[in-house]
Amino acid sequence: MLNFSGILLILLSIAGCGDKTAPGHKASDTATVKAKTAVAQYSHQPYLYEAVGTVQAQTESVLSSKLMATIKSIRVKEGDKVRKDAVLAIIDPIQADAGLNQAQAALEEARRAQSAAASAQSAAASAADLAKSTYQRYQMLMKENSVSRQEFEEVRTKYQQASAALASSKEMLKAAAQRTEQAKAGLDSAKATKGDTDIRAPYDGIITAKHKDEGNLAAPGMPILSVESAEGFRVDITVPETHLAAIILGQSLNVLIQDAQVPGIVQTIVPISDAASRSFLVKISLPDTVKVHSGMFVRVSIPVRANNYLPLLIPKSAVILQGQLTGVFKVDSDKKARFRLIRTGREIGELVEIISGLKDGERFVAIPVTGLSDGASVEDPV
Repeated sequence: MLNFSGILLILLSIAGCGDKTAPGHKASDTATVKAKTAVAQYSHQPYLYEAVGTVQAQTESVLSSKLMATIKSIRVKEGDKVRKDAVLAIIDPIQADAGLNQAQAALEEARRAQSAAASAQSAAASAADLAKSTYQRYQMLMKENSVSRQEFEEVRTKYQQASAALASSKEMLKAAAQRTEQAKAGLDSAKATKGDTDIRAPYDGIITAKHKDEGNLAAPGMPILSVESAEGFRVDITVPETHLAAIILGQSLNVLIQDAQVPGIVQTIVPISDAASRSFLVKISLPDTVKVHSGMFVRVSIPVRANNYLPLLIPKSAVILQGQLTGVFKVDSDKKARFRLIRTGREIGELVEIISGLKDGERFVAIPVTGLSDGASVEDPV
């Protein structure tokens, strides 16, 4: 059987549980502590929707070969910084060299043909001039009846043949010149193909992926290297259609990257939603001074309106963590500190939302100081 002192101890324990005093906080009604206090009030701050996203480079490219040939060498690896137009990989140039030699030979042959056509046209022009002058002289002799009709007809026929030969030689020269221009275009194409054996950096950047190795077969459209610009990053987030109206182009939003908040500017709102998730892609540019890498996880706070939503916010400095317990020192009407357990919600900057444990209008210790304990008298410092 329990004696009287044991029953009294149990009753005192039950009575003590009603104040929700946290373990380790012993009541001390005689101590007086100077600490800054504040009054809990509902806040009119907008509701913040937190979207998660990923850091992406503003400019990124996948480099591939325009030719089907063996990869002769790759000069870079992941993480290497490269300059614009630097040679990153080389495709075996045997086929390109053969095509270039063939194009050069075709151009030389076309030029020789054009030269021969020009000579033939010059000879035809001389013959035509001679035939013309002879024809004109025979016309005068014919008027004087100094030549026969047959002789005159023979001279006229030769003149007509010479004129036709001149016209034909001009067309042949024109055609030869066109073939020369075609050969020049073929040579330019062969030179471009030769240049395609060198895969170059499109801009200053960093190599992010190496998809092929030396000796692999390269084909048009098959990735070999991935590169991204060394400057300029953005954040890609998906926003539900219910919150899209809260975002506008040029809007500044808080971006949380590894516990650091940085300002971001909305640069793109993709106008087509994903049919499965009913969400929209939003791209947010980051300042150039932010040190980030592609693929990093981020959170973006988006102010949105919520009907009848007034959060109770207090400074984070007022919250006391003791093991798995969270609480604050409430100041009662007698200016006594009473430790109360609370349940917290979202964090907004240096403020935290109180779900339960503290009511609107109640005073609390904003910055707990050393020596503050449950039951201590509290005075605001002067």
